Amino acid sequence: MRRAAATTAFLVLWAGPPLASAAAQSMAIRPGHDRPFMAIAHRDLSFGQVLPGIPESIASGDPRHAGLFEIQGTPGGVVRVEFLLPPALVAPFGALLPLEFGPGDGYADFSHGRPPRGLQFDPRTPLTATLGLNGRLLVSLGGTVEPARDQAGGSYAAAISITVYDLGI
Repeated sequence: MRRAAATTAFLVLWAGPPLASAAAQSMAIRPGHDRPFMAIAHRDLSFGQVLPGIPESIASGDPRHAGLFEIQGTPGGVVRVEFLLPPALVAPFGALLPLEFGPGDGYADFSHGRPPRGLQFDPRTPLTATLGLNGRLLVSLGGTVEPARDQAGGSYAAAISITVYDLGI
């Protein structure tokens, strides 16, 4: 058995024009907005124990293994979410475990409650979404690892970057 360790998230927020060049913001308040704009990584995407030669998929709706991010801001605010997704998980000794993302591996929940209200999306492409009435957007991320038949044992990990732009709309 191989252990595909959780991926970690690196969050970048930008509360200015989407094409402007500037340093990352962890929290910003734009004129006319009454709440701070921020993103929080709640849970890593985790594949757990993986067997050689057997692909393992995590659905974006998996409540324990899917990555989970929360974006907060002004209710009704429009944001653009972009992921930088790695092609593989990496072991400390350099072995690679291929990682794939596709349509439906992302889920944006605007309701932040029950029942969930949102849409599935392809995390390889940007998502433009409106924050819910509570000023929040939950984004979950699934994916698939493709271990080789002779995959080396050990823990594997990679960083996933999420960039969130406040479009000011």
